[in-house]
Amino acid sequence: MREERSAYAARVDALSSQLDKLHDTSTKNESRLNLVIAELSSALDRKTANHAHLQADFELSKSALADVRTTLAANRDLSERLASELRQVRARHEELQADILYKKATIDDMNREISARRKHAGNLQTLLADRDKQNQEMMIRIEALYASRSWRMTAPLRAVRRFFSKVTSPSRFVG
Repeated sequence: MREERSAYAARVDALSSQLDKLHDTSTKNESRLNLVIAELSSALDRKTANHAHLQADFELSKSALADVRTTLAANRDLSERLASELRQVRARHEELQADILYKKATIDDMNREISARRKHAGNLQTLLADRDKQNQEMMIRIEALYASRSWRMTAPLRAVRRFFSKVTSPSRFVG
């Protein structure tokens, strides 16, 4: 039994030694595991913080996108209004162009009429100048006639004629 005891004690020593080794290995593994857990926890914290930043950036981006959509809708409305106003301005421009063409044609017609009337006025001035010249010549002749001796000598006959024409005129016998 001694042998058995010795074998048993040797076996207990071996198991105890093996248990100590397992305990040391377990402690080392626990330390390494704690380091890995600490590193993973730190990495998780960084990832969580990074995720929070990304989430905040995402929310800002969503807000900015909503602002851009609102601005785009406002710009689209403004663009449609401006396009409508541009169409109205173009239509008014076309009306004014047509009016300008009509007035230009009217002005051209009036200028032709003025030119014709100026030509006619020039002809009338020439004719009037000719008449003035004829009238002057006639006045010279009349003055020469009045200054002539025969006119002075026939003055009593003209007076008698005027007298008889008044006496025998039909207006004297009317009513």
